Amino acid sequence: LASLASLRALLKLTAVCGFSGYLVSSMGQKVFVRAFDSDQRLAGVAFLYVGVEAVKSVSFIAFQEDPYKLVPLGKDINRVCVTKADFFFADGQLSILTGDEEGIIRIYDYNPHDPESKDGRHLLLRTEFNRSTDGTLASLTPIEEYAFKRLQLLQGQLTRNVQHVAGLNPKAFRIVRNDFVSKPLSKGILDGNLLGHFEALPIARQVEVTKEIGTERTTVLKDCIGVNAPW
Repeated sequence: LASLASLRALLKLTAVCGFSGYLVSSMGQKVFVRAFDSDQRLAGVAFLYVGVEAVKSVSFIAFQEDPYKLVPLGKDINRVCVTKADFFFADGQLSILTGDEEGIIRIYDYNPHDPESKDGRHLLLRTEFNRSTDGTLASLTPIEEYAFKRLQLLQGQLTRNVQHVAGLNPKAFRIVRNDFVSKPLSKGILDGNLLGHFEALPIARQVEVTKEIGTERTTVLKDCIGVNAPW
């Protein structure tokens, strides 16, 4: 490893990442984009004031090279204390994935063509899902729509027909209280822990459960293998 440059700053560096040859960092109330100049010195090319309020949730920002600038595209207008955010890609579509201090996962879309987005200024909340009791998440992976629908039906059967620890309802546990929507938004994420109970059932019971949702045991097992394949 070789040190190419160093940067002295009076403010605390809270986040850093790189993309396409640029260095992005968060310092104090600003986000900076830096690059090497002709003398191989690390120079700032763009910055954006973001403020310091802890419950501003997440914003979607674009970086423009000609001229250099950071352009806000959309943001979540609700008050959420986000502790982690990342991009999530599936079938050529981009979503924004966040986790907050209460252990809740949220998935947002940026769609300026949707009237609810106010020309893209507001990110669209598509899914929110309560994680495990200690806030950890083993993995999150995209799944084909046809398999998702089958496993969603299976999840419903397992919720109703499988004995749960201490009689607790896994569906109710994953639901996030949200006073701004008419119904819970938890259907966009399947509960892998709950689906894992299917393979532990006796074969005769597996056949019975899958028959109730109009499919076959082998088909559901292939779906489960497909979900677990990346890991």
